[in-house]
This record gives sequence, C-alpha cells and structure tokens, in this order.
Amino acid sequence: MVARSLVPRLTDIVEAIERINGVLENISLQAFETDWQRQWLVERGIEIISEAIDRRIASYELRRMAAMRALEHYSEALARRAKAASDVIEGELTEAAE
Repeated sequence: MVARSLVPRLTDIVEAIERINGVLENISLQAFETDWQRQWLVERGIEIISEAIDRRIASYELRRMAAMRALEHYSEALARRAKAASDVIEGELTEAAE
C-alpha cells in the first residue's frame, strides 16, 4: 500500500512531466532555445519535480534521525539497566564471599 503522503507528491511529479511534454511537443531545439516562455515553463516543471523529490527525501531523513535518537535513548536505558543489574550482582557476590 502506498503511503498517503506519497500520493500527492507522485501526482505533482507526473503532472509536471505531462506539462513539460506538452510544452515540448512538436518544437525543435532551435525554436525552444529562442522561446523564453517555453524555457520558463520547462524550468518551472523541473522545479516542481525537484521540490516533490526533496520533500520526500527530507521527510525520510527526519524519520531516520528520529529513529536513530530513539535507538540511542533505548541503548542508554539498556546500559543503565545493565549497570544496575551488575551492581546488584556484584553486591550479592561480595556479601556471599564474606
């Protein structure tokens, strides 16, 4: 199943590609190079695609960082518990040795 937040971004990408194709349909490279309006439209379409991809990457990076922080906190808590258990065991062994 596709995540809901991914669908609008993919839709933006597909629509931008379709619009770029429409702007470039039946035009030569030479004609495109002299038509600033078409150039601007193509550049805007590429910006839309880039923004949609960047948001997805940024969202992924934020989730990854949050997961890493959670893992770090879990590791620290686990280390504290292991230290407490070690102290208890050491104390019991010391008492048993006396």
